[in-house]
Amino acid sequence: MVAQSTRYAGTDTTHMAAPNIWTHRLLGVLGVVGVLTVMQLLVAGGAVSGSAMPTATDMIASVANLLVSRTFVLAVLDTIRSALIAFVVCMALAVPLGLLIGSNRHVEQAFDGRYQFIAQQLSLPNERCLVRVAVCCG
Repeated sequence: MVAQSTRYAGTDTTHMAAPNIWTHRLLGVLGVVGVLTVMQLLVAGGAVSGSAMPTATDMIASVANLLVSRTFVLAVLDTIRSALIAFVVCMALAVPLGLLIGSNRHVEQAFDGRYQFIAQQLSLPNERCLVRVAVCCG
């Protein structure tokens, strides 16, 4: 690793190169395992009532049962289907509206006042506001 020295606000700091992505993943897994271990030990040791907090093994068993449940899988698939339908409907409205606004100077001028007003109200740059304006005006 190569150390870089920089001066910021009158202080000298030394920054090391960014750690590997696997280091972050490993730390995340160790954090989750640590929390689950503490939960299990608190309930098993009697420091916390089993009715107040489930044990880690009970939680893992519940998640495993939920993942193989037909009802859960169908609910997830239904949610994904609904999101895709909403996306297609929004695209079917927004693309023709965007083409119309972009191709006709008079239509662009008609929408420009609304667009600028909404952009100012939301305090967003014009690029970030475009989708919201298309939804509001479409």
